[in-house]
Amino acid sequence: MGSLKGEEYKRCYEVERRIFEGFSAILVFNENMKKIIQERYGFDDSKFILFEMLDYWAKDPPQEDFQFRFPLEIAFLTSSFDQERCSWIKELPRCKKVLNYHFYGMSGDWIRRLNRADFKYMGFISPDEAPKVICNHHFGMINYDPLIERYLQYGSTSKFSAYLSAGLPIICSSRFTYLSDLVQKYSVGVLFRSLDEIPEILLKLNRETYGKMRKNSIELGEKVRHGYFLKKAIITALQKQSSYPKQSF
Repeated sequence: MGSLKGEEYKRCYEVERRIFEGFSAILVFNENMKKIIQERYGFDDSKFILFEMLDYWAKDPPQEDFQFRFPLEIAFLTSSFDQERCSWIKELPRCKKVLNYHFYGMSGDWIRRLNRADFKYMGFISPDEAPKVICNHHFGMINYDPLIERYLQYGSTSKFSAYLSAGLPIICSSRFTYLSDLVQKYSVGVLFRSLDEIPEILLKLNRETYGKMRKNSIELGEKVRHGYFLKKAIITALQKQSSYPKQSF
């Protein structure tokens, strides 16, 4: 059975290799993702285009003059609140009059049953609605089940881009190395090593520090909202393959 599984993996890799070979360019988030594909299939550097993060179109502009005041409102978006994979929510620290958590997604009635005054389960919102609905929060939170921690060394998520599209600074676990790198590179949020650290980290913020993060998030979000990262990657790929006119970004 074990050898059969190994043979199945080999066949899958062979199919994937042939698919990749059929394209002139492969768009990847970062060097880590490029490296793992190269190690598996031996493609040359010239085949890869780095595009850094997902774009996330939104019609409604973010709130630029949003006020920094306690309690801070933290949004958490997900498609579905699987109780096992989202069990970490029960461990979120309480900090009276400092933090409130708002949860958006399907199957979250169990959050309501926790009977915490600082928890509000808001139900499902569509991806199109999300930026407009969450733009009046102070932060967008990113935390995942440890099962996908490895993937987050190589890629970004639509959740990250949705928060930026809404103009929200991000509060993110430092375990997710690539997302943490983006937060630090663009100064668009804060990182925590454990959930217990969250109140202390946020209590250290002041109006000026938060205002800078919000401004940076809105500026980066403007690019995300208008397809900057994918457009740049596609144009770079076209320029490599043809006489497509040069453009600066």
